[in-house]
Amino acid sequence: MGGPDHSTPLVDTLILRRDGQSNNLLRLAVSGNISSRYSEVTVLAQGHGRVQADGRHDRRSQVKDKTVPLYRPLVAVVGDTDSDEEVYFRARKLMADARLNGVCLSPPWCAGCVLPQASCGHRASGYE
Repeated sequence: MGGPDHSTPLVDTLILRRDGQSNNLLRLAVSGNISSRYSEVTVLAQGHGRVQADGRHDRRSQVKDKTVPLYRPLVAVVGDTDSDEEVYFRARKLMADARLNGVCLSPPWCAGCVLPQASCGHRASGYE
């Protein structure tokens, strides 16, 4: 899920197949946390002027997440952008990061794995 930190080595390989063949993971606990989730993300930005074009100070993009049950907005200010598409990309990236931070997958027991008990933030490959 999401963007792992590729500068760190893999912690382990998790295998949980429906047919039960070669599994080393017996269960997988999924927990959610709304403290880092947002119902909408608004990015405000500006762009410096260049020889070819004037600067813009009114760049704005908004992305909504309908799965958050309450109104919880985030407004982020970005200093320098080149286009409206870049502002939209940054808003979507902030929303995706917030969704990812709201979910933690942790194996309560894993045969032969070296994952710590709370495995949030560790990088592992997996098979289904």
